[in-house]
Amino acid sequence: MQSFLKFTLLIGVCVLVTFAPIYAYAGSTETVTNVEVEEVSPKKLKIYKTYIGHLKPLNRVVVRSETSGTVEKIIFEEGQKVFKDSVLVHISTNELELQKTIAKTNYDQAVSDYQTQKNLYFESREGIDKSGIKKLEHVSLKQLKLKIMIAKADYDFALSEYNVQKSLFEKKMASATTFDSYKTALEIKLLTLQQAELELEQAQVQDQARLGNYENVMHIREANLKLASLELEKSKIKSPFDGIVKRKIVQMGGYIDKGSDLLEIMDISNVLAYINIPEMEMKYSAPGKEVSVRLDAIPDVEFNGRIKTLGLEADLKCRCFPAEIEIDNAKQELFPGMMVRVEMLVKQDKNQVIVPRHAVLETQRGSIVYVEKNGVALKKSVVVGEMIREEVQIIRGLDFGDRLIVVGQDLLTNNEAVKVVNPDKKIVQKQNKSSHNLN
Repeated sequence: MQSFLKFTLLIGVCVLVTFAPIYAYAGSTETVTNVEVEEVSPKKLKIYKTYIGHLKPLNRVVVRSETSGTVEKIIFEEGQKVFKDSVLVHISTNELELQKTIAKTNYDQAVSDYQTQKNLYFESREGIDKSGIKKLEHVSLKQLKLKIMIAKADYDFALSEYNVQKSLFEKKMASATTFDSYKTALEIKLLTLQQAELELEQAQVQDQARLGNYENVMHIREANLKLASLELEKSKIKSPFDGIVKRKIVQMGGYIDKGSDLLEIMDISNVLAYINIPEMEMKYSAPGKEVSVRLDAIPDVEFNGRIKTLGLEADLKCRCFPAEIEIDNAKQELFPGMMVRVEMLVKQDKNQVIVPRHAVLETQRGSIVYVEKNGVALKKSVVVGEMIREEVQIIRGLDFGDRLIVVGQDLLTNNEAVKVVNPDKKIVQKQNKSSHNLN
């Protein structure tokens, strides 16, 4: 029993010794408080504002039918990735392909008819015009021109004989009867020439009109072919962009009207974060400005974004302006509807005094800090500015180079002796030297 009491007493003594104050210098009864210091140096001040929003796809479209008919083929499923201009649905395509084939046959026939008529009525003329193109002329027109040439020759010959007889008649060497016969012959030849010229003119008009009709038919058939091709193209519903099918509406074999909804496609290669910016913070925002984005669903990843658009009118309920933040989503890990936190840099200054928030103490007279100088803690009143997470900006009261006490400051009073026990050896050595000089 006595041994047990001795052992218990020994344990109690050890405990008292262990928890006794150790803030004493060798050879002195004065105690000092152990502290850690941090030298105040210029830092950059960056102020961020955080906005909560949600994601939407970069592009979203409901694809509708441009024609009426029966759904013959569906080439997609919900959730499937599709590419721009890839065919997704066929609507009465077989029928429209047949109509296009008929239109193509009619057009080819019209072209053949036109070329046949052109070759039938025209042949190459000798000589080439100034543009270097061979002129073509209707066969019947050449015959009429030949007829005109003969009539013109007959007329010229009759005119020559008429002039001779006129001269003889004027000299009274020919009778009036003879002269009148030549005159009548000349007039007949003139009428024959004029008739030939009129026939040529009428033939030219008629032939041009006939050929024009064939040409018009050819153009009409060409237009019908283009229309049939367009209708066939409309029957093949294509994706307007690269994306993912969100919703399938159309059903195989069903009859649909023009304008019916077929499917919904989303483009999430990039996504948009929709946020609201208070009117007092709009001055910090501008299209193209870079921001950082975080998601609760992916907490360890920070995404880069940029402001794509800013609303021009505030919501009267919250006095906020809508904004779109575009975010690259190449890995397809961001999905519409996810909640996001957008951080935007609103203020940035150089050469600022930034200290740990816990180093600043609040008193009834304001904010204070303690700095260490030559082994003594000196109290300083400070004016604080912006709060940055675990740090705070000091507007006035601290200077660069001050040795701010960041651990142990809660236990200090002004002008109290302290001992620096920083893990940083350089600071400890400097403190030891200062303490030595103080002693």
